[in-house]
Amino acid sequence: MICIRRHPAWRATLAAAILLMGPVAAFSQEIERLPPIDAYLPPTQPEFMSAAQLHSEPGVIYGLPEESNMILDGWDESQKQLPGFKADSFFQKLSFATTHLFADSTTNQMAITELELVSTFALPAPTKDHPLLISPTFETRFTDGPSSPDVPGDLYSAYMQFIWVPRINAQWSAILGVEPGVYSDFKTSADGIRILGRALGRYQVEPDRLEFVAGVLYLDRDDVPFLPAGGVIWVPNNDVRLDLIFPIPKVGYRFFFDGVEERWMYAAGEFGGDTWAVQRADGTNDQLILRDWRFSLGLEKRYAGGAGARLEVGYVFSRTIEYVSDSTPVNLDDTWMVRAVLSY
Repeated sequence: MICIRRHPAWRATLAAAILLMGPVAAFSQEIERLPPIDAYLPPTQPEFMSAAQLHSEPGVIYGLPEESNMILDGWDESQKQLPGFKADSFFQKLSFATTHLFADSTTNQMAITELELVSTFALPAPTKDHPLLISPTFETRFTDGPSSPDVPGDLYSAYMQFIWVPRINAQWSAILGVEPGVYSDFKTSADGIRILGRALGRYQVEPDRLEFVAGVLYLDRDDVPFLPAGGVIWVPNNDVRLDLIFPIPKVGYRFFFDGVEERWMYAAGEFGGDTWAVQRADGTNDQLILRDWRFSLGLEKRYAGGAGARLEVGYVFSRTIEYVSDSTPVNLDDTWMVRAVLSY
């Protein structure tokens, strides 16, 4: 049994959960789940925004980020044909994700358990049709191994995501975002503050069917400061969706839909890792860089109003550990992962 009093990491995670749940309880009476809409973006993750259905019903908001902490939400709800989120509700979404990367007893292995809690709120700034989406997020990573180099057992990411999705005309729109946060082991204050950003343009060739996305992501990471992002989103029919977007592509097939519930199966790729300010075993301050690529297969269930669940299994490869003070990366063995996500 885990004793919370003896584990500061769990205390920090529990405190963050209470902090993010508070506004949900305070504003829960404002949640609205009707009417059905042609929505566009919910994630994952992971973390991405994708195509938007630009002809909306009054009061409906779009552009909700998924669980991903990246920059484009590669999963779009436009073809799901379920009731969506309302602009006159302050609270929009709450999601919890847990991911586990397995490891054996070999030298070049490291097990990681990732926990992520995200809540999303909307403000009519400047208008209901173009709201400002605010997503406070708290992430914890528990690591186990390797013996060398030394890696802190607990890594934290606490940030506030601000996203605005202005519509320029019937074909052109943009995704603009800024994300200040703290990335640290909470044992050092040096260089733990980072500000991420994104700027992307979208061009809709055929409404609800074909769209191009291109732009740049500012990750403020020591290994990857900037990352180009873009690609094509193709929806040949309501049951097939191809988000061929770098760096997180996703291809999905809807095999069940009854107007209240829908079920999808999908394959997805993901650029993982991050940078944290940490304290080394010898007491010196440094910057830890974890990097990997992930491929996963998953099942997703969605309900009217945005609630749902996902379960994924995946393969993690090209894994490296690196410290800024030592430019030589340490390669880790490939491994498997599982991920579960609940959203409300």
